[in-house]
Amino acid sequence: MGLKVLFSRLADPASRRSAERWLLAFTALGFIVTLLGLARGGAIGNRWFFAAVVWVAFLYIPLRILLEVAGTWGRDLRRSLTAEIVTRADRYGSPAAVELVVDYLFGRDVVMPHIAQPMHTAKVKEAAAGVLTRATRRGDTPPVVEAAAITSLAVVARWVERLAMESAVAQGGTEPIQTQWAGVRAAATLAALTTVLLAAYQDMTDRPLVLAGASPEDMRRFLDDCLDFCDQMALNLEGPRWQETASLAAPTLEETAAAEIMEAWRAYCSTPPPAPTALRRFLDTVVG
Repeated sequence: MGLKVLFSRLADPASRRSAERWLLAFTALGFIVTLLGLARGGAIGNRWFFAAVVWVAFLYIPLRILLEVAGTWGRDLRRSLTAEIVTRADRYGSPAAVELVVDYLFGRDVVMPHIAQPMHTAKVKEAAAGVLTRATRRGDTPPVVEAAAITSLAVVARWVERLAMESAVAQGGTEPIQTQWAGVRAAATLAALTTVLLAAYQDMTDRPLVLAGASPEDMRRFLDDCLDFCDQMALNLEGPRWQETASLAAPTLEETAAAEIMEAWRAYCSTPPPAPTALRRFLDTVVG
């Protein structure tokens, strides 16, 4: 399963680009090592050209073509693996299986806002898999996922409310638009993560997470409203104020804890992948 999941990642353009860079680096390194070997034996002469042909024509080009073909093949493999894993009772039993479950839940329940980039989709999936994997390793998965989902929901509610207040105060400000979008993208991405965690909790317990005074439908509607409002703020679209949209009595969370989670998540979202250290810091704040 693990090896198949690894190959299925080639369906993602970013994964293929990363593999292509590694292939190019490996080819260049192999060519250099070959030249050094020839030079040491005093036989480099015109053989450097033959060595280049071997490395490029017989290794790099075929594998490069294979990587391009692997895009379609990887998508088909990933769909097949996902269809298989979501019906299994042990679907949260390994990191590879969790990755596929997260893919399925994300595709079913999340529509990312227009301002989000492909990197942010990958961040949501990676963080959700991280939360679920860490919870599974503790041996008490549903309560840990429940606590993480509730904490994330509280942070999202506070974050979007703060962004709405700042937006109302700073109308017509001179802050660079990319700086404005960074916070909005991070809040929207955390809302998407919360949606996945709520879906995972319901999937593993066969019952939705319920808060006092908030039904599962209320939480789902609230998170969808957060995603829509983030687009509205970033793109200056016409729409109701957040105070007119917000309809959920969100869980309470200490200001210090909320600020720590916001900072950890913002740092994780702004760090180009891979970002294991930033992810680990976020998981420490949410899961512990």
